[in-house]
Amino acid sequence: MGVSRLFGRLELIQLGHAIVLIVFCAGGLGLIGYTKIAMSSPTASVACSLASISIITVLTKEGNLLEFPLAHTARLLTTCRECPKR
Repeated sequence: MGVSRLFGRLELIQLGHAIVLIVFCAGGLGLIGYTKIAMSSPTASVACSLASISIITVLTKEGNLLEFPLAHTARLLTTCRECPKR
């Protein structure tokens, strides 16, 4: 989210989203795949497969995360700060 915010301030939001997808999402799945191959034990293989399935499920269900406007997030945070303390 920090990368998207930085590139959003620079008005390069599409580049920020591309970096998030390539570096964090694809890089994370690549690291899991490398760990699965490098360790080559049944336990590590199952753990890596479950982690990959979980990540892909979350990315698919939350696919609109990158389309969520950052201005809306700032508005929500501002509103929450102004709420009276209970």
